[in-house]
Amino acid sequence: MSQLRKNSITGEWVVFAENRHHKPYHFRHRHEVTETGSEDCPFCPGHEDQTPPETDRLPSQGPWQVRVFPNKYPAMTAEKTAEKTDGFYESLPGWGAHRVLVDTPVHTQGPEQFSLEHWQEVFTVLARQQLELEQKARYVQIFKNNGPMAGASVPHSHWQMLSSPVILPRQERTLEHLQSAKKEQGVCLYCAMGAHEAKLGDRMVAENDSFWAFVPYAARFAFEIWVLPKRHVPTFPALTTQERWDLAKITKELLLRVKALRPGMDYNLCLEDSPVGPERKLFHWHLEILPRMGALAGFEYATASFLNPVLPETAAAVLREKA
Repeated sequence: MSQLRKNSITGEWVVFAENRHHKPYHFRHRHEVTETGSEDCPFCPGHEDQTPPETDRLPSQGPWQVRVFPNKYPAMTAEKTAEKTDGFYESLPGWGAHRVLVDTPVHTQGPEQFSLEHWQEVFTVLARQQLELEQKARYVQIFKNNGPMAGASVPHSHWQMLSSPVILPRQERTLEHLQSAKKEQGVCLYCAMGAHEAKLGDRMVAENDSFWAFVPYAARFAFEIWVLPKRHVPTFPALTTQERWDLAKITKELLLRVKALRPGMDYNLCLEDSPVGPERKLFHWHLEILPRMGALAGFEYATASFLNPVLPETAAAVLREKA
């Protein structure tokens, strides 16, 4: 049986077809990425000369635990070039910043192995970097690609931070829905969603004093998880010290559950923040955990919609059992 569900935040439609969960797959998942050792890794201690000069680090002196530097192959460039147009299409210079945050000096250490204290350090530097990048941007996206199926090109654990001179399409649609809900119903859609999920419980995965973690009603990916602050927090740097500690606890717990789904599970972490500007107070910051059970295919590319073989209620029940 198939079902279409609408994401009330973004307006995206997701097709759920659980029968596809059992379809045969006659190809091997190819992880034919060269697994460099620490002796060849540009992100390992002692190889700092293989990256652009660092812009931030913890601690400030001595051996580093967290290190930030510009991406060697940036998607956005610091040079503000002239706008080009042919009179028909719209374009803008790709002006912004693209930075890398290496979150551990240990080549083989995954985020699920970090101590809570180290998670706190990582979040502290990410928040500091976001505040800096926002000074010359309309939107800042922070994300982690963990593993080749999630888009990582270097096996050493790291994050990326990308600033944009425009609000990007998904955030723009989200903002429109948030503005409409605030005007018509007087509510924050995220706050209402979190309370609704907590009340029902069938899609909840974990909870602590500061956060709810649940599989969203219209999850795009199998076992997708949203980590939502219980307090209305428009932006990541606005989290309190206690909230960052609670975020560290629930993130580590959830990543251990995700990694237990199957050996070698890859995933993305996306810090979904608000655009820079007067609309900011409407937004509700949250973390999205996106396990990569399979690749996107023709339907997704053709329709800009998603096909998910696992109903959110089923996914949440499986994740709860992984405790």
